[in-house]
Amino acid sequence: HDFEVYMSLSCHNCPDVVQALSLMAILNPKIRTTVIEGGTFQAEVEEREVMAVPMVFQGEQMFASGRMTIEEIVAKLDTGAAAREAEKLSAKEPFDVLIVGGGPAGSAAAVYAARKGIRVGVAAERFGGQVNDTLAIENYISVLETDGPKFAAALEAHVRAYEADIMNLQRAEALVPATEPGGLIEVKLANGGSVKGRTVILSTGARWRNVNVPGEQEYKNKGVAYCPHCDGPLFKGKRVA
Repeated sequence: HDFEVYMSLSCHNCPDVVQALSLMAILNPKIRTTVIEGGTFQAEVEEREVMAVPMVFQGEQMFASGRMTIEEIVAKLDTGAAAREAEKLSAKEPFDVLIVGGGPAGSAAAVYAARKGIRVGVAAERFGGQVNDTLAIENYISVLETDGPKFAAALEAHVRAYEADIMNLQRAEALVPATEPGGLIEVKLANGGSVKGRTVILSTGARWRNVNVPGEQEYKNKGVAYCPHCDGPLFKGKRVA
């Protein structure tokens, strides 16, 4: 596997992707990773129409764009991973409390429930949620300053300390109510698996707001950018709105 990673020096999302692919290349001789600073190689960026970073190419094909963890990269490479994970999740015993969402609210619910001695599961698309994308946090009382990834890691460590079952990288797609009083509630996942609980807490959190101008979705990460620090260097000297 030959990977090329386009990044910018001011991008706070790029280091995670660069480090993950570099580590994979160090550990696996069949993987080769080349890191390219987009602001320096403008002609190459324009030729490949790279308009957002980090952007990863595998050979001549775009592999992925945006922040990714090493777990997400490996899962994308392993085409059978989703089916195996779905089977594994579906085989889990029902939880006393099943929480959908792994942000601050979901983490708090998990800690409080687990402290009562009941069996807790947390299904999260990305543990920590949107806070992972926050650069600086200075309004969390008792903590003078931290950043999103550190805060998310602290949330996960706190939840794991109470032995809650964290099912990360799992997107919930549907909720099937219990068919009888006291029955089990089923949460269907995007990979085809499902998990069940006697009680389900939905803490799906917030999402970035769209401007809703014509062409925004069609040109997302292809000219429509959301991070001036990450993507700004790619548009140096060009007209922007």
